[in-house]
Amino acid sequence: MVPTLFTTSRLLRAVGRALLAPATRGIMVLAVSIVVSGTVFYSQVEGWSVVDALYFCVVTLTTIGFGDIAPVTTAGKLFTIAYSLIGIGVLASFVTAIALAERADWQERTDRRKSKRRSRHDGDDQARRTDSAVLSRGAGQGDPAPMWPADWFVARCYRTLDS
Repeated sequence: MVPTLFTTSRLLRAVGRALLAPATRGIMVLAVSIVVSGTVFYSQVEGWSVVDALYFCVVTLTTIGFGDIAPVTTAGKLFTIAYSLIGIGVLASFVTAIALAERADWQERTDRRKSKRRSRHDGDDQARRTDSAVLSRGAGQGDPAPMWPADWFVARCYRTLDS
């Protein structure tokens, strides 16, 4: 149940993010208008209820095609041919726009996490470079004696606690 809610919330967030782009809004308006026009056409020409007409439009455009409802009139059959060819492309474009918006959202979250991690570890990298320089120095280079690994570890722990 929880994974379903998580996935649904991500989908809704992706749709919301996709609708911020003007091009995606245009595709969405086109997809909704195609479904609405198909629903109106089938309810008028075929004499189906609005729910049956909407059901047929969604099943046709998502290419599920259960086959439980089919147009009987010649006008309905011809309209379904054009409706399917145009509608499937528009719906695929809308789904692609949502997927691209989700991908951009995911990339942004990943970049933010990497940036936080990088900024958190920048100090550690500087300390590591300093620590390795201290460990590699010998007695003849200005230090009285090289620092032993155990001493380095203790100094490193205290430096971490201080900062």
